[in-house]
Amino acid sequence: MGLSRSRLLSLTIRAAIGSGLACLIACGMASESTLADRSTGPDNEATDGGGSQSPSTGADASPGAPTGSGVVLVHAARFPSLRLCFENYPDLRPLPDATIMPEANRVGLEVGSVVRLPPFATAPGKVYVIDRIRASATTGENEKTCRERIECADGQTTNCCPKNTPGCLRRGADFLEAGAISDPLGNGRVDVLAITGCSNQIIDPGTGALECDTKDVKWDALRGNLLQKHFSLFPNAAATNDKLPVQLVHLSSQIDTYRAGGALDVTFGKLSNGGAKLEQSVAEGPVLFEPAKQATLTVKQDETAFFGENGFRITIGGNPAITIDQSLADVQNLSSPSDLPTTYYQAASNYALLLLGDPRVSVDGGTPDERTSVHLLAIPIVEPTSADAGADSGSTDLPLGDGG
Repeated sequence: MGLSRSRLLSLTIRAAIGSGLACLIACGMASESTLADRSTGPDNEATDGGGSQSPSTGADASPGAPTGSGVVLVHAARFPSLRLCFENYPDLRPLPDATIMPEANRVGLEVGSVVRLPPFATAPGKVYVIDRIRASATTGENEKTCRERIECADGQTTNCCPKNTPGCLRRGADFLEAGAISDPLGNGRVDVLAITGCSNQIIDPGTGALECDTKDVKWDALRGNLLQKHFSLFPNAAATNDKLPVQLVHLSSQIDTYRAGGALDVTFGKLSNGGAKLEQSVAEGPVLFEPAKQATLTVKQDETAFFGENGFRITIGGNPAITIDQSLADVQNLSSPSDLPTTYYQAASNYALLLLGDPRVSVDGGTPDERTSVHLLAIPIVEPTSADAGADSGSTDLPLGDGG
């Protein structure tokens, strides 16, 4: 039995919404950023803890704003809205440190969303995933650093705060570890850093093994099973009026658990067409956490109605099998609410097409949340050579690490 859900909004309404929303997600490299509002990053000086001062988000800009280098941080986990600290960057504030979540006035990264971070010149080390609510009541320049917030592990004495220190975040109760990164990220390229897996039952009491166990990693009620996955994306084509190069990246372990070996296909075309698949193939049977082969879609970017009438169909096997339709306009709205589809897909770049969400949200009934149910985000990989949909060009004072 199939379940189909279409998210089609008129471009007239979208234009009114898009022009009124504040920019939400931070940009990348200081020399290449396209920023709407800017704030000051950390001081440009090395720390004494084995890492150097690193990129801060430092600005509120469009979600997924294009850049030729840096890190695209993706919240692909069953976990509350989050912020991150990194072992080798203890003197940063939890990241993102200035980016407002979609449809909210709080700093953090919501599930099913992305944020741009500048490059990490040295290996970040262990990744600490913090429940955003517990991160800090005060954000900005007066917020405590990760060194002052992350509770020491047994035997650890540097770059952390001793247990029972006021304001110190507790392991397992306020934050979880999600593995470690042993290489620099985002230098001269775009790296995707995805937080995946599940919380424990202390941070998210509704979490359980049924939805969180994978074939590789078992879930634990106290430790959870959060993981970080990172890989590189490279520019190799440019969008035009009639061509849109996309590369699907499957980031949803919940989809793989749900389909249990069943079909997973993403196709593109006119959404009013019947049938299980649309005319153009985007990816067939994509492998979890591996970029699929690039596809070049035939589009009509000079026709406004095209963005609402055409889009993606995600077909997922399982019990029941489901299909989810998402127009180009809706993908843009989730990816960058302050832009418009008529300009968002005009970057001189190929686009990473991120597959996120949990199929059970669609199956269980009720009104599905667009960021927790299955959806796609489209992120241009490189800086466009033309205007950036109205965002003011600018620069930030974000330093790059000097290697410590």
